[in-house]
Amino acid sequence: MNFLDDSILYFINDKLTNPRRERVMRIITRLGDFCFIWIAYGIVAFIRGERELSFALVGVMLFINAINNGFIKAIFRRNRPFEDHPDIHISIPNPYGSSFPSGHSANGFGCAVIIMHYYPQFGFFSLIFASLIAFSRMFLRVHYFTDVVFGAIVGTLIGIAYITVMIL
Repeated sequence: MNFLDDSILYFINDKLTNPRRERVMRIITRLGDFCFIWIAYGIVAFIRGERELSFALVGVMLFINAINNGFIKAIFRRNRPFEDHPDIHISIPNPYGSSFPSGHSANGFGCAVIIMHYYPQFGFFSLIFASLIAFSRMFLRVHYFTDVVFGAIVGTLIGIAYITVMIL
């Protein structure tokens, strides 16, 4: 796993990074900070009278953060790429906490599952946006590949579980 993670990290660092892409990826990752884009979506849904969707988004985010940040990250305590590789520099403020699994990825995919349940026609867009947020975390060198993949898996599973238990 380390070989794969390190290979992807250095490929991004050495071959893909440039100032324009860095700016774009910083914007994308900021939309995922504190679940901003998903909370904004929930607020719009609430204003439009779609209370169930709004509460489902908030509920899944709270559940993901409790499980992911409060439990899984505490068990694995994985360093972030820039902590393991002194030659890797990041262009955003140092994120706090453990790297594995990615909270941005978990929240993005969990919320995408909820949106897909309520509005299947927006499902593809939600998955693309969640994927962009996840990729931005790798691109900005604050997460390894496996961090974002497992974050996506955690978020997807929690989203499905939330729908199964709370909604259906």
